[in-house]
Amino acid sequence: MNDTVVIYKILRALSKYMDVPEPDYKDIQPKRLEISRIRWERILYLLVREGLIEGVVFDQSALDPEPVLCEPMYPRITLKGIDYLENSGMMAKAKEFLKTIVPVAGAMIK
Repeated sequence: MNDTVVIYKILRALSKYMDVPEPDYKDIQPKRLEISRIRWERILYLLVREGLIEGVVFDQSALDPEPVLCEPMYPRITLKGIDYLENSGMMAKAKEFLKTIVPVAGAMIK
């Protein structure tokens, strides 16, 4: 799956979770996104680093350059993430792509 589509799905789910007191985050798990755990962790790291999400902590030691996800995690979309989701050309393309591959689900994507 295209990384842009994965990012869109994560941000969109986190945006929807804002209405949920205790989300279970099932929609953003690697298996549900059909990506490997390592790819998922790297995408989350990029989203945190860019300030699009918060509530996810990574440990990065001098001995290991690869950031390690610390759990539990409680990801939340940030104001910057909402803006990116709503105004990014890449996110608009990802949204349209999802509508074309899954027309029924596309009707639910707003």
